[in-house]
Amino acid sequence: MAAARGIELVVSVQHSVPALRVEGDAIRRVIENLLGNTIKFTPSGGKVEVRAEWDAAGRRLTLAVTDTGEGIPEADLERIFDKFGQAESRKAGRKMSTGLGLTFCKMIAEAHGGSIRVESELGRGSTFTVEIPAQEETG
Repeated sequence: MAAARGIELVVSVQHSVPALRVEGDAIRRVIENLLGNTIKFTPSGGKVEVRAEWDAAGRRLTLAVTDTGEGIPEADLERIFDKFGQAESRKAGRKMSTGLGLTFCKMIAEAHGGSIRVESELGRGSTFTVEIPAQEETG
């Protein structure tokens, strides 16, 4: 999807990320949803970066998806995680999402005892960060 839109996709996984006990399919869907959203709202020639990092001391997995898209208006930052909460795109007044994908991401993060947050600047892009406390797999 990124290549078809002329968007550079960069994936960075910290070498120390261990195998973890998480609901794999659900976490995969969170990543896919965040990637789909960022690619959808990043213009051709832009960049999307996915990072996975493990904090061994804090026993937390951090997944971050950053884009160089249009950004999210500050007034919409909190409600985009609410069911049917949408932000309006600055371009052509279109809705930025259906209002369920980010709600799903929040539900999955919280079901794992974690959280999701967004930082955004209009005209510069957004970073969605999911943090999940996790137990390392043994054996």
